[in-house]
Amino acid sequence: MEQIREEGHRVENHGYQHLDGWKISKKTFWENERSGRKIAGSNLFRPPYGHISLSAYRSRPKDVRIVLWDLMTHDFDARMDRKMRDQLINKKLRPGAIIVMHDHPDRIEATLEDLNTIAQWSSARSIPVREIPLK
Repeated sequence: MEQIREEGHRVENHGYQHLDGWKISKKTFWENERSGRKIAGSNLFRPPYGHISLSAYRSRPKDVRIVLWDLMTHDFDARMDRKMRDQLINKKLRPGAIIVMHDHPDRIEATLEDLNTIAQWSSARSIPVREIPLK
């Protein structure tokens, strides 16, 4: 993880385990977030699956900033071919969009295709790429 940071990237928190926030207690949910934060070192948290119960949301630590997304490319889903993913990207790509992609070894080709599509279309549409501020 240090190499990732040394290369200028940020590591954000997705929890220590990929727990579904609709299927666990809020206590377990926030313990999992804290465990992930210790490793990632970030107060930005994207709940797995985007699932967080209302009671967990209301009881969130004051310093946690929940970040969801606008565009999930579905690069992980073998049922989505490139044309389907391109249509989704075309529909959802916009200035300020938060994009979620995955690094599943069996689907890395799809991820790279989608990343290339996003880069080309962002450039062609003059969509600036920016990061979320840490605080």
